Amino acid sequence: VRQGALAEALGVEGPSLVRVLDQLVAAGLMERREDTHDRRAKTLHLTDAGHALRAQVEDVLVELRRRLFHGVSEADLQACLRVFDALKVSLGRGTAGGQPQDDQP
Repeated sequence: VRQGALAEALGVEGPSLVRVLDQLVAAGLMERREDTHDRRAKTLHLTDAGHALRAQVEDVLVELRRRLFHGVSEADLQACLRVFDALKVSLGRGTAGGQPQDDQP
């Protein structure tokens, strides 16, 4: 993934993301490579250590989700997701172009 695309997807400014990426590179978890289609751009890739850490984090998250949602019905989870989607749209992150709709505050 390109750095710019990641910054946009996360909703952060490029310079803020670069500091975090520099730390991940220094820790040996990620590397930057020249984009094969645009030598000015860099693509981001997890190293073997980065993939291993990602797998560990995912295992912890799966267990956390299991505990957190134990006893919560599927219907309640779906209702919660609908509310989150509505909030996202009202905050302008779910509309085309990422701008709030005119009738939204």
